[in-house]
Amino acid sequence: MRWVPAALAVLLLALPAFADPPKEPTVDELIADLGHPAFGTREKAQRELWKRGDAALPALERAVKSDDPEVARRARELLSKFEWGIRPDTPPAVLKLIRQYQTGDPNNPARSSVALWQFRFARFDHICSL
Repeated sequence: MRWVPAALAVLLLALPAFADPPKEPTVDELIADLGHPAFGTREKAQRELWKRGDAALPALERAVKSDDPEVARRARELLSKFEWGIRPDTPPAVLKLIRQYQTGDPNNPARSSVALWQFRFARFDHICSL
């Protein structure tokens, strides 16, 4: 009978493994979190919305009209990234070139656009329209 307490302890420790995994927040919940009082929660929500990509676009377009300036600012930042074709999987070298193009290179304004063309990445059409 000594094994009964040990068996109960093992079962109790194993229970969390059988619990339902935590559900992912909805896009609307993440939009609301953009205005959360805790900085970490706002940052996490912004990163998660960015990862959601195009699925988050309609909610972000609504969020830019929010009365909460923090929500509106963060939504504008994300929409700007999407408009420039910046996604979580954008290679760092391409991101650097996009940033150079955005800020302008006074020595050679076409240098960044030519370098981006050489990458021939799928979202180049966003930059071609500039």
